[in-house]
Amino acid sequence: MNTIRRRIFFAGIAFAAALLLYAAASAAILVMALTPLRKPHDRTPVSAGLKAQAITLESAKDGTRLAGFYLPAGTERAIVMVHGLDSNCWDGNDRDIARAYAAHGYGVVLFDLRGQGESGGRLLGLGWKERDDVRAAVDFLLEKGFRPGRIGIHGSSYGAATALLAAAYIPEVGAVVADSPFADMRDLMTNELKAKVGNAGFFMPGIVWIGKIFFGLDLAEIPPIKAIGSIAPRPVFLLHGEGDTRIPVEQSLKLKAASANRPLELWTLPGVEHTQEYNANPAEFMKRTCAFFDRYLK
Repeated sequence: MNTIRRRIFFAGIAFAAALLLYAAASAAILVMALTPLRKPHDRTPVSAGLKAQAITLESAKDGTRLAGFYLPAGTERAIVMVHGLDSNCWDGNDRDIARAYAAHGYGVVLFDLRGQGESGGRLLGLGWKERDDVRAAVDFLLEKGFRPGRIGIHGSSYGAATALLAAAYIPEVGAVVADSPFADMRDLMTNELKAKVGNAGFFMPGIVWIGKIFFGLDLAEIPPIKAIGSIAPRPVFLLHGEGDTRIPVEQSLKLKAASANRPLELWTLPGVEHTQEYNANPAEFMKRTCAFFDRYLK
């Protein structure tokens, strides 16, 4: 082997090794991003003394077991609540919001998303696979006799983005409340990588490729900002704190701009942090969300 061929040969080996290392690093970063912190229940609606029924759902496509609860209705309308990341269905201010919806007469379904709480599964689906989790909750309500168009979704944070993706996918959903959603997961992943790795742009192509080929998640095709237009003419209510440092309010502004031709409401609160709108003003929060669902779930 002459000198030139030898150099080409070793350069090819070095390139292949670097490519393999890059793919492995991208895969490791994506798996970390898709692995939630499982938060078990310390309380439930039943232990809180509410009239509630423990239920088990099966995600619509892959049959992932989903643990949840049903709070019976006093009216012919119902809400599916979708919690945030590293949480469960009876955690934080979701407990108080669910109580308030139930007191208003809505039937309420709460459930742990895949890979979280007491549900099955190990990895997140970036809201895309969770659409089928929400589909199972909607099917449960349809079997209870709730009519299409009288079922709403209320999602918070990761659950808000999931709610938007699910509503575009599930025609029986009549209206959506999205509290602090992201418009595009790639924005959040880039910011997270900048904080942890320092060179986010370098890894994003590999993450996108690995996600599509090995996890069935095309990050370029699944952002809520691409789905929100498909919810029309059904209404959307976006809520966001202007002091949100985790998912900046600009994410909701992007969603609003992408859905300018549809019924859409946006309520932003100055200085309020991530998903803290309820805590900042519980009465106004429930007044606005209940009025929204009352108006459109009919």
